[in-house]
Amino acid sequence: MHSSSERGQLLGGSAGPGASYIAAGGDRHLYTNRTVRHMVQDLTSFAQLLRANPIPASLGELYAEAVKESD
Repeated sequence: MHSSSERGQLLGGSAGPGASYIAAGGDRHLYTNRTVRHMVQDLTSFAQLLRANPIPASLGELYAEAVKESD
């Protein structure tokens, strides 16, 4: 069990290097802005891959397979 000060650090500690999001001016926070840009680029790239190479999946078939191999 964590002490109350440890819980506070676990829940309210730093979210990244540098100043806190609020202290850095919110939308001016370098770590957040950089991370969001990477996330958007990754998501866009993955969406393009899926569009070019769709993954066929029938949920009904997947469920039936799961039922067959389950106890």
